[in-house]
Amino acid sequence: MRFQPKYFWFFEGFCGMWASGPRSVRQASAASLKINELKPQAAPESAGSTRTLKEPNFLVIIFLICMVIHTKILVARDFQFITARENYFELKGFLVKLIGVNYFPYCECWPPMPWLKYSERITESDFRKIESLGINTVRVFLTYSFYDLQDNIDEQQIKKLDHLLESAKKYNLYVMLVGPTNWEGVPEWAKNNKFNNEKFIDKFADLMTLIAYRYRNNANLFAIDLYNEPRINYASNGGEVAEDWIRKKEEIASNWVRRLVKRIKNANQNILITLGLSQSSFPIGLKSTKYYSGFRLKNIIDSLDFVQFHFYPKYLGIYNYKDNRTYNASILAFNWIIDVVKKYRKPIVIGEFGWYGGGQVFIKGQPLEDATENQQLDYVESIISVGGADIAGWYNWAFYDMPLSKDVTHKSGMLSSKDQVKTLAKHYKNLIIENTSKKEELNYGVTEDLWNKLISVEGLSLKYLNSLNDK
Repeated sequence: MRFQPKYFWFFEGFCGMWASGPRSVRQASAASLKINELKPQAAPESAGSTRTLKEPNFLVIIFLICMVIHTKILVARDFQFITARENYFELKGFLVKLIGVNYFPYCECWPPMPWLKYSERITESDFRKIESLGINTVRVFLTYSFYDLQDNIDEQQIKKLDHLLESAKKYNLYVMLVGPTNWEGVPEWAKNNKFNNEKFIDKFADLMTLIAYRYRNNANLFAIDLYNEPRINYASNGGEVAEDWIRKKEEIASNWVRRLVKRIKNANQNILITLGLSQSSFPIGLKSTKYYSGFRLKNIIDSLDFVQFHFYPKYLGIYNYKDNRTYNASILAFNWIIDVVKKYRKPIVIGEFGWYGGGQVFIKGQPLEDATENQQLDYVESIISVGGADIAGWYNWAFYDMPLSKDVTHKSGMLSSKDQVKTLAKHYKNLIIENTSKKEELNYGVTEDLWNKLISVEGLSLKYLNSLNDK
């Protein structure tokens, strides 16, 4: 079958600006980026397929020579359904690069209260700011406030979601919607044994299925993230976690995913489904086997349209911009996870990442070093460059610095708590575009046997990371 998708390519100024590298590009405003449509070219295809190119004219040849160093891909501003291909997203023949941010409105509170204090005016204002930074997608959290006191779905909260999605469409933003989190309270039925509790499964599925069906014709709600950083908490008492407990955790996790996905897909075949996996879903650098989430990608991949995982620099300690060993371990771990995930040949999205800048943060009551906004930018650039062409989408954590946060959110935003655009925000779009080049293949030799040992032998996961870091 012939497949002739069009490409959107970025360029800025003259070719020399592109060739001079990322630092010089940063000096230009993201707003000065121009978008040009070239003659149709084939996107990545499966083996054995054919592609046809139109004969380029002289100006196109000159343009291609100028663009050979930095040819990048942008999401088309046309709200049709995004589809997931082998390792990338596609929209009506266009390759789609997700340039995203985790969004909840600014408040002098923690945790956030995005729905109980929902403001149409603030939402529209924030989405206008987000679009102006070149961001094309937001990851938005539901909360249990979508259930009323009788545990029924609250129609007033659904109307707020109606407005949010309409506002997102107005400002050209695709939305990934995350299953309820505990920010605004938790009902009794959602407090314990969530993933093996029939009432929780039914109530949770009722909401997600209603949303999928209600917005089945709304293409800018492109994805549902079933749950943020799920983890099965079963463990044996003390000492090494028995392997049969681990297998039970994995069984519960995979059954929960399959049941939920089946109901959502029955309501809406177009929406993409993913799961916001935490770092503890991958057995590298785990302090203890009990922290392993149980959501093993091998067991759930067939139910997901794309892979999503979250990443923060907390290997061999929490990165404070001074400890090179912690930084190197984090880069190694990030590479290792990518090497594992890419073998499943589905688009990879980093649903949360980033670090702090513009001041000091406290994590678990411990202060980290003051960091400048440029240090925050440099860290984000290093992670994006490591991901390279393997990553189909990025979502920075978060949009605003949150002054009362007890974690990195205090200073990890793109806008400060005083509503000032931080250095990262000015260059975020360009960083992602610049690093959409081909990446070298990795091979850490991650076999099933190694995975099983790392999640079941106490202390081995951390020892393994140390051994890689010492090489």
